[in-house]
Amino acid sequence: MADLGARVIKVERLGGGDFARDYDREVMGQSAYFVWCHRGKESVVLDLKDAADRALFDRLLNAADVFV
Repeated sequence: MADLGARVIKVERLGGGDFARDYDREVMGQSAYFVWCHRGKESVVLDLKDAADRALFDRLLNAADVFV
């Protein structure tokens, strides 16, 4: 969807994020797979058990047209 102009925000977990980032180090120190799959996306690390992080997530969700 990012390739079509959508603003895509990927919510990653605290303490590691997306494990695909470490498959290899082919593209400027990141995994080629990770870079290819997530190009054009923004990301944020949130702990949904934390009240402030959950509030931020809820604001993002309320403003979103699509949630996957």
